[in-house]
Amino acid sequence: MAKKALCLSEQSADDYLKQLHHSTIAIAFLGTPHRGSNSAPFAKSVTNILKAIGKRANLNILQVLERNSEVLSDAENGYAIWLRKNSSRFKLTCFYEELELPPPVGMVRFR
Repeated sequence: MAKKALCLSEQSADDYLKQLHHSTIAIAFLGTPHRGSNSAPFAKSVTNILKAIGKRANLNILQVLERNSEVLSDAENGYAIWLRKNSSRFKLTCFYEELELPPPVGMVRFR
């Protein structure tokens, strides 16, 4: 998670980790479910099927993508604090979808 890495690198005592914070000049989040996804349960079902046929799959990562995920909330809050402290370094521009996707996806919501 880029958000978490930036927050941690800024506070790190190690110079090589602080470099991430100092070297970042732009950030792009493309298709990022910042608040989780309603599709997470579907993805878990697909993952269970893949595991059943012997494929390697990580269900734990999908729990992070569920709505009201504590991990996502912590990352979002930490990033918001980092961004406020570093707002003079960045110009914030938001792009988002305006057209609804076909079912079962529906409207892609943004923040």
